[in-house]
Amino acid sequence: RLALDRILAEHAFLLVDVMRSGVDGGPVYEAAADALDENTVELVAAIESVYGPDAADAFGVQWRNHIAFLVDYARALSDADQPAADLADRQLDRYVTDFSRLLATAIPSLPEAAVIGLINEHIQQLEQVAAFESEDFGGAYPAIRETYAHMFMIGDALANGIVGQFPDRFPGTERA
Repeated sequence: RLALDRILAEHAFLLVDVMRSGVDGGPVYEAAADALDENTVELVAAIESVYGPDAADAFGVQWRNHIAFLVDYARALSDADQPAADLADRQLDRYVTDFSRLLATAIPSLPEAAVIGLINEHIQQLEQVAAFESEDFGGAYPAIRETYAHMFMIGDALANGIVGQFPDRFPGTERA
């Protein structure tokens, strides 16, 4: 649980940096994106260790998609490009549905509606973080704190579901 929480909280921190630096691109963005990709590789490896390479590949594709959609959303807000922001928002809505279904299918003890709620909240918080680009700092900073803390809720739910599904692979663990 702690390992998963750490990876997910790091994801939130790095994603915020990628969204902010992705507006202008350049070396800061490249470094932040590289660090975020290392975090993604670590998360995908954790998924693979439990569910195998096919599940890890499917997870990785969707995970990387949501990162790209959020960067697109931040860039669209920065450019005041409402059609592009609307497109990214629709892509994120689809991601919430698809990714939630993937998780709920992999971890049957997680009700799909609850997973949708958790993932949707994560996306909404990150869309609020993108408000930096419209200079809504009063909304963006609290959203950073919320999304960081929220990742622990997601990590705990996933870890509990995984441990419940494979108790023999995680001896000595107790569900939180």
